[in-house]
Amino acid sequence: MQSYLKIPELPLEPPEPDRVTSCCRCCEWIYEGDEYFTLDGDDYCSECFETEAVDIMLEKFGAEKLIAEMSTEYDAYDD
Repeated sequence: MQSYLKIPELPLEPPEPDRVTSCCRCCEWIYEGDEYFTLDGDDYCSECFETEAVDIMLEKFGAEKLIAEMSTEYDAYDD
């Protein structure tokens, strides 16, 4: 009598890690083990947060981005 071992079929690719959340900026998934940032209840992938932090701060907290200019308001007092 011959006996045959049944070899289980294994997937060619490793399983994808579990999805934890998604980036509110680019909508890409953030997977288990990924580093990400959360700010005021919103999740950001590392790439979006690191490249767009200034824009995020401007939107979230009403910060202003200004251009420095010399004031001519007090030039009359320099004489």
